[in-house]
Amino acid sequence: MQFSELKAGVKSIGFSELRKDSDNYLEAVIVTYKAGELCHVLETFLGPAVWPSENKLSPQIEDAIRGSGGIMEGQTLYFLRQDNNTLLTMLWPWGNGEHITVKIIQQ
Repeated sequence: MQFSELKAGVKSIGFSELRKDSDNYLEAVIVTYKAGELCHVLETFLGPAVWPSENKLSPQIEDAIRGSGGIMEGQTLYFLRQDNNTLLTMLWPWGNGEHITVKIIQQ
């Protein structure tokens, strides 16, 4: 799984704001009505969301997200580890209910 393919799939949805796009990080803002389409793309590449969950996150996931702001109630986390490559995506809904910050990270 290539990070560039994941980014291209997410970019195809369109953003209201592109904050950062680098070799291992993408941060953007989407409008909330595109969340279903975004989640479909993420699940295609990363599988189902690992958060929210009734289960506690594994220490491996906790370590991976610690430097990226962590994850809280109301937010969504996708996580995939293949070989020595970790991909995670965090969705942080805004308080206004109209936007979601999307962070995609390759570690």
